[in-house]
Amino acid sequence: MMTLDDLSARSGSFAMHLARWRDGRQPNWEVLEVPEADRATVFYVMQRESLAALIAYLDALADHQLIDLNDAERLRIEVAELGDRI
Repeated sequence: MMTLDDLSARSGSFAMHLARWRDGRQPNWEVLEVPEADRATVFYVMQRESLAALIAYLDALADHQLIDLNDAERLRIEVAELGDRI
């Protein structure tokens, strides 16, 4: 049975997006030069983009039959539940 952690081990991009959801990993705001007043909004947008990226990744794997369709559906539900937190 495939897990989100298994996919994270295979893809740095997937791991980065998943980490943003799991532990609230935030970028280095000073390097990005984002004003403090805008950071919450920018982070919200980044989280939504990460959610879309995770779902797209799962869809692509399922479409190309690189993971079992049942695993793909279960993982989509897990990702959606992460998205319910915002």
